[in-house]
Amino acid sequence: MINHHHFLLRGHINHVPDGFDTERTRLWIKKFLTAMRMEIEKGPYVSYITDQGNRGMTACCLIKTSHLAFHIWDEEKPAVLQFDFYTCGELDFDEIIKLLKIKFHLTTYDAMHIERDSMIIRHREVDEKTREGQSRPFGARTPTLQGDDYRKADYLEEIQDVERMRKR
Repeated sequence: MINHHHFLLRGHINHVPDGFDTERTRLWIKKFLTAMRMEIEKGPYVSYITDQGNRGMTACCLIKTSHLAFHIWDEEKPAVLQFDFYTCGELDFDEIIKLLKIKFHLTTYDAMHIERDSMIIRHREVDEKTREGQSRPFGARTPTLQGDDYRKADYLEEIQDVERMRKR
């Protein structure tokens, strides 16, 4: 059976790559994917965008089991990282966070891991300054459940609607 894992993260970072870091970032993506036991199909592609309001590093890579993509907005202080990783292989939530902390000095983040086959959603918010974190159901304003695994009926229905539309 094929697994379908989707990892999404929005966080703040203190190590912000600039226009001279495209090659180092490309090499880091290769190391990251090797650590995740993924095979690269095309890329990685890395560029530094200079448009006002959207300035920062952007990158993507096609892997044999899906994709990795991210963008960093470096005009904001602290800089913002949006990271998207989808695979039909295995996915290690904690290892991804660890590697992002090492590379980008991730401080606060809101991350979600969706197991698409079972629609189990793991969600975590962390503020590294206080080392406080909480897991909560996706979309909730306040923590209402304990642990990492949640099922969110409204979200599941939305995903099923999207899947039905794709099949048409």
